[in-house]
Amino acid sequence: MKVTQARVYLVDTGLKEAGTIKPIIIELITDEGISGIGEAGLGYGLGSYSVAALAKEMIDIFVLGQDTSLITKIWQDIYYNSFWAKGGSPSFFSALSAIEIALWDIKGKEKNIPLHEIFGGKVREKVHIYANWSMAYPCQSPEDFAERASQVVSDGYDAVKFYPLNKIDEDNRVIFVPLGEPDEYTVQRCVNSIKAVRKEVGANVTLAVDLCADAPIETMLRIGREIESCNLLFMEEAVDAFDCEGYRRLATALTTPQAAGERISTLRAFRCLLETRSISYLQPDPTLCGGLAEVVKICALAESFGVEVALHNCGSPISTAACLHLDSCIPNACIQEIFPYRPDIFYELVDYAPEKDIRNSYWFPNNRPGLGLDLQHKRIEPFLLFTCQ
Repeated sequence: MKVTQARVYLVDTGLKEAGTIKPIIIELITDEGISGIGEAGLGYGLGSYSVAALAKEMIDIFVLGQDTSLITKIWQDIYYNSFWAKGGSPSFFSALSAIEIALWDIKGKEKNIPLHEIFGGKVREKVHIYANWSMAYPCQSPEDFAERASQVVSDGYDAVKFYPLNKIDEDNRVIFVPLGEPDEYTVQRCVNSIKAVRKEVGANVTLAVDLCADAPIETMLRIGREIESCNLLFMEEAVDAFDCEGYRRLATALTTPQAAGERISTLRAFRCLLETRSISYLQPDPTLCGGLAEVVKICALAESFGVEVALHNCGSPISTAACLHLDSCIPNACIQEIFPYRPDIFYELVDYAPEKDIRNSYWFPNNRPGLGLDLQHKRIEPFLLFTCQ
């Protein structure tokens, strides 16, 4: 079976958080009529159009006419012949990820088995979910954060994550802030918001915060000390993902576990971070670091360091499905991020959005082949950007 055509979509969701949210979705079409879909993870912030164009170039040169069973060979051909891949470019790896995921989706559909069966079979009967919600519901005060967290818990989630350091702009959008900008008010609001949410939801709800590396390390150390009593699952990205010495300092000074990895693209970079012995939860993203097989390698590496995995996910249901299949079969996967409160268009792009299939903060693996979903062409066709053939 060979790839004969491809389509690259750039979906304008109308959602503006941390720049824009434009999922980059590719569809590979074979000579036997089986199609596979994948997603490039750089669909937020800046760069989505350039990544879509890069994915098209990769497909035109390395994928069209290829045997779909040769997934590793195709991956290697793109990686080594691009020349610049070894620098770890997130644009490169996100485009490559979309292609790799689509090829695995084709294989699953060809064999009529779900991807978790291809990658070794289930090690758990259900996947624990946490809801990331504060980008969808901008909060100005500790009271706002506490009220929203309470509503999310009422919706059935027993684990939540939010962004207590982010600011709200004049258009009521959540934005990231420069490293030197958090003033005393912002820092204290961050601390008070975390404490308010913990008080509101109680001790039995799993709570995590994403700090987006938006403050100097001394400020992060101060925040960490002041929230130790809140018993967080983790502080995410307290410092830059490549600041290995910074994570050593955090792990030495604080009892709250540290999480990082969403902005890292290569296996070698993950190894460097793990070698600090300061990360408790590693967060690779299958749409950002080379695809499903590469994440399996990264998670095995993390397991060798005794580190649990909480896969990063902030894309469309295609990204969510890719993560959930890996969560089902990776031994050290512990909890999965989803965004359940985005505009309907996110979930209408496919026929079976896993975000809508969460029950009591768990997702239960099913036997739908491949990723377990297909594009709704009538909904996504207006966002067709490139055709390859």
